[in-house]
Amino acid sequence: MDRYANEKTTEVPHSNGANVRIVMRRPRRYPRQPFMTYTATAADSMWTLAYRFLGEPLDWWFIADMNWHVTCPDELTWGTKMVMPVV
Repeated sequence: MDRYANEKTTEVPHSNGANVRIVMRRPRRYPRQPFMTYTATAADSMWTLAYRFLGEPLDWWFIADMNWHVTCPDELTWGTKMVMPVV
């Protein structure tokens, strides 16, 4: 899966007066699918959850994008409630 679609670049002013080119990204929209709620345990990480729910550990970012309240995907805290796709 590609994480982003329709990449566009633009220039924005930096505080030092120079213009900086940035990539404006918009997350790719996926078709509607059923979701379920899941409560994280102490043994969970984004990679293990992606493997369990999506079948591919490298798609952890999809779960992270769906759960905006997870501020640091590297450090899931026990008891965090998240939304998971049902495939």
